[in-house]
Order: sequence, then structure tokens, then C-alpha cells
Amino acid sequence: RLEVDVPAGVKTGSRVRIAGKGRPGTGNGPAGDLYLVVTVLPHARFERKGDDLYEDVTVPYLDAILGGEVEIPTADGRVALRIPELTQNGRQ
Repeated sequence: RLEVDVPAGVKTGSRVRIAGKGRPGTGNGPAGDLYLVVTVLPHARFERKGDDLYEDVTVPYLDAILGGEVEIPTADGRVALRIPELTQNGRQ
């Protein structure tokens, strides 16, 4: 059993090397490196596009017209997002 730090931003198909944790070498040689091939599973809430995470957020009608703040979830917790007045549907 190994605990491995996977680097942030890793993509499906990336290889992560763990030095010295592979099989022993021939003739009682030192252990080689272990390579993990990463598969990133989809998240229930966030969509990944490149190195960015996206989420659809519903903004109340009056906040879109008059401006306001909406709390949105992020990977690190909830944050307040300022909505400028006259915001159009589909704006990012």
C-alpha cells in the first residue's frame, strides 16, 4: 500500500513516477520505479475544460437585471460572486 501525491492539474493518461517503488531489479538489483497511469473521473458538479473548472449557476432574475451577489460553490468552499447589472444569459 502506497500513499502518493498526485500533482494538481494532472490529466487522464498522465504518468506519475514513484521512484524506487517498482519491482526489484534482476540479480538482487535495486527496486525500479513505479509508474501510475492516471484516469480522471468526471465530477458531479464541476466540468473540466483544460485546466479550468466550470459550473452552471442559476442567478435570480432580479439580480441579473439590477445586479447583486450570488454565493457559488468552488473546490475550496463557497464564495460570493458579484453580478453586474444587465447581465445576459450564458455569460461566463
